[in-house]
Amino acid sequence: MYTFRNLIPQFITQLQKNEKEALKQVGIFGEKKLNKYSPVDTGFLKSRNDYQTGNHYVDIGNYGCDYAIFQEFGTYKMSAHSFVRPTAYNHTNDISRIIVTNLKKGMR
Repeated sequence: MYTFRNLIPQFITQLQKNEKEALKQVGIFGEKKLNKYSPVDTGFLKSRNDYQTGNHYVDIGNYGCDYAIFQEFGTYKMSAHSFVRPTAYNHTNDISRIIVTNLKKGMR
């Protein structure tokens, strides 16, 4: 005779904790890469790079610097000095690795 235990609630709880940690780690990684690619003149743009996590997402970007959009896309007088797009496009494999590593923690 076999007895079975329902471990699904514990699994879901652990998965939710791992998801929050994965999003936090992706945010930290993304903020570091934004700082690496940010053009620095006065340092104001770079000081506003940050991340925010929510339910099932992480938002990495520049908050509170009005001219960040002009740096990213340029104007008719100035060429673009992108810093958000290189962070997203050049590091997709690293971001995927961080997510997978964190989601696997505590699972067997």
